[in-house]
Amino acid sequence: MDIATLPLRAHIDVMKEHLKLDGALAYDIGCGEGKMTRQLARNGAKIVGIDPGPQQIRRAEAQPRAGGERYVQGSAEKLDIPDTSADIVVFFNSLHHVPADAMDKALAEAARILKSGGSLFIAEPVAAGPQFSLQQLYNDETAVRALALAAIERASAYGLALELDTAYVIDASHASFDAYIENSVAINPARATIFAEHAAELRERFERLGEKRSDGWHFAQPIRVHLFRKR
Repeated sequence: MDIATLPLRAHIDVMKEHLKLDGALAYDIGCGEGKMTRQLARNGAKIVGIDPGPQQIRRAEAQPRAGGERYVQGSAEKLDIPDTSADIVVFFNSLHHVPADAMDKALAEAARILKSGGSLFIAEPVAAGPQFSLQQLYNDETAVRALALAAIERASAYGLALELDTAYVIDASHASFDAYIENSVAINPARATIFAEHAAELRERFERLGEKRSDGWHFAQPIRVHLFRKR
């Protein structure tokens, strides 16, 4: 993939282009601290963010409400949601975080809860680019991102029809090196030890790969999107 040829886009703009959000009952699977959940709520979705991590759910709940969004602790491979009840299911930068042996089950669960004609939107980071290279030192996701892509390629087995396969680049920004570390540790507290041991090397990599601007540090990250429709 030639990153230089990909358009620079914002995630929410891509979603608004391809999803009917206003009034839709949607689930953001692996919502983390809820940033995308809130953006979807602002655009009219009746959205529920689901994440297995209690710390992430607490962080999401601590943020000001953008709309009527709710947050629930739960796992992608076993959703406590009725059959054929959802208009939209989103995996935003999250499918590769599902245990490898449960990725197919997670997609089957998404298909189960979708209404006929409902949309499954999967956005996955590509294992390339400055943001990826920054993380490789402590979190090389090359293998799990490949496993996620392989699972996506099997999604038709669950009654899902592929409607879109596209890629774009996002501008991943961090206010500072310390802010980057703080957010990374919040996502995975076990990283604190790794960061303490490799602080100098990580800072050098951060400053070498990033582009410093007046509002912080910026890192390009290619994203690949698959949009499925439930048959």
